[in-house]
Amino acid sequence: MLDKQRKVTFSTKSTFEPQVKWNMKYIMRVLALLLSLCFISGCGSGSDDGTEVDLVSLNDIDLTGTWGFISERRTTKISTGEYLSSYFFTRTIIFDDNKDGVEYSYCWDYGEESSNGIKTDKSLYLSTRDETYKLQKDGTLQSIIYGEDEYEPGFTFETITTLSRISDETLLDNGTFILNGPISVEEYSHICVARQFSNIGTYRSSHLLTRYGDSVMELRLDMQGEVNAGQYQYEYRYSAGYKPLQLGVTSEASEFWAEVNSNTLSPGDVTVNISEISEARLMGTFDFIGQDDGSYSGEFEIVY
Repeated sequence: MLDKQRKVTFSTKSTFEPQVKWNMKYIMRVLALLLSLCFISGCGSGSDDGTEVDLVSLNDIDLTGTWGFISERRTTKISTGEYLSSYFFTRTIIFDDNKDGVEYSYCWDYGEESSNGIKTDKSLYLSTRDETYKLQKDGTLQSIIYGEDEYEPGFTFETITTLSRISDETLLDNGTFILNGPISVEEYSHICVARQFSNIGTYRSSHLLTRYGDSVMELRLDMQGEVNAGQYQYEYRYSAGYKPLQLGVTSEASEFWAEVNSNTLSPGDVTVNISEISEARLMGTFDFIGQDDGSYSGEFEIVY
């Protein structure tokens, strides 16, 4: 803009018209620059860190499909404000975004049990209502919950849960689970995987889950330290001695309880043979004696 308005005398060779064109070109460049800065910095987004997206309505996005779910629980010491560690839990969740709301279920419950979420312009609320997911610039949905635990005084816990779309389709096949014995399972197509691990230490666990009766059956592999392909044996989970690999089989199904009178087989005399272990896959076979005195054997494939 000009500081002063000049008096202009018109003539057949006026210098005013070229000056106006130059000023308009300059103004358009400035406006273009300001608009670019707005889009880069998120003008009017209302977000301090610029990660949330307010320019797009969540109601305009179809959430239907398979989403990865990763929850990070961050521990901070109150007296010093120091961040100490994180514990992670991963699984998959299935969304059906329709005119009645957002129906969802975790992979292992798909086709049997589901809950209803609520989607607004800015947020997705799952059934607990504590989980308020905000749309992020990278297309993920994120929820952050702060709290304390009466059993761990002196610490605060921040739970950051991120949902990332894996596919627009429903994906349920993540491996194989075969269990032979008084209780038996043979499943190849509806196999779900969950994982737990920390950013400190070497402990981690992989969970393979499938529908069983009126509930779910879970094969759990707990690993500590370096685990390679090979054979692992131990007498019982709580017996003395270091165990780099331990196996568990649990279920809340009524027929499982009827057979075992418990929700776990509490494997004993365990042998696990790992045939492949990598970032992509965990495969092997096993045999053990259950607390029902039944002899069990089987195989597993976990596709991460």
